[in-house]
Amino acid sequence: MNKKDLIYNFINNIGLDARHGLKGSNLTAYYIEGTNKRVLKNYSTIIALIDANKNYNKVFLNSDKYSQTTSRNQNLIRYYADEIEETNEETIYKLINE
Repeated sequence: MNKKDLIYNFINNIGLDARHGLKGSNLTAYYIEGTNKRVLKNYSTIIALIDANKNYNKVFLNSDKYSQTTSRNQNLIRYYADEIEETNEETIYKLINE
């Protein structure tokens, strides 16, 4: 799956369920086991989180700077998402563990 489709599907919860994630060349989207939280990883870094328990449409975006590829993916998230809260990697992990 190309990255534009994968990011769009992640944000809109298309093709994701508790057993099946989405995989691209360097992107992976999946639900965290036993939760209503879904994450988008670029290589091994979580760059976005959606917590259906808090607000189904809000994307928590890890806006830390990593690489040009990650910046392009972050910009695609900004483009496709209706509601974003920009944060950092540390906060993303705190939200995951709540």
